[in-house]
Amino acid sequence: KRRRAEGWDNRRAGPETRRERDKDGPAFVEEEQPVVDDDPPLEPSSTLRLLGRVEEWDDRIGSGVVRVEGHDAVLVARVALPGELQSRKKLDLAGCELTFELDMGTGGELQARNVHMLLQPDGDGGWQLRRS
Repeated sequence: KRRRAEGWDNRRAGPETRRERDKDGPAFVEEEQPVVDDDPPLEPSSTLRLLGRVEEWDDRIGSGVVRVEGHDAVLVARVALPGELQSRKKLDLAGCELTFELDMGTGGELQARNVHMLLQPDGDGGWQLRRS
């Protein structure tokens, strides 16, 4: 049976181990230490936004479907879009990337709110909606 050395080597050997110096020489003996995570899980909020992609957009009714990893379809309505886009007569948002807050609709469906669209350079010194 090994006894503990005088002190612990406090450098982390990995996410779940601590190292102890062996009294007989320079070798290290690893001992598993439980990882304690008392932090609450992260949840989407006004500062922790989700990243998604507009899968479908129907300009006639002013709404579409966003795909985001880890969730089924999320609905997005024109009123949730930035003001610069709400006022446009024609919108083709299919393929556009966006960030948003997640909300629950009155019928229990997931809805995007407070949407921010991502931009990329258009090659002519201007900007365009980022598509993937």
